[in-house]
Amino acid sequence: AIFHDLMQRLEIDDAADDTSARFQDMLDREFSFSAYLALAVASGTRDSVQIHSITWSMVIILFVFLALFDYLTHVGLHVLAPGFIIVAAIMLGVMKLVVVRKQCQVEK
Repeated sequence: AIFHDLMQRLEIDDAADDTSARFQDMLDREFSFSAYLALAVASGTRDSVQIHSITWSMVIILFVFLALFDYLTHVGLHVLAPGFIIVAAIMLGVMKLVVVRKQCQVEK
């Protein structure tokens, strides 16, 4: 069904004997694979580097909280480090769980 719809859009007779050759010829003439790859890489890079405003807000709130905590308690980093490591491990575990669930939904 998808192939038939594609051939109709490209105005290629899918019942003809040389359909594959005509499709390949059209791809060679009209489709720039290098441009496609460049756009795909740029899009992927932008998605991996772009940080959303909610993320920045949470980082700012976290640092304000830590600054206030340090100001009020004068606790050293060696005391706080194990707690941060535990919280980071929990967050990574939750993120992994969310990603696995989303992948399962996509595969269905």
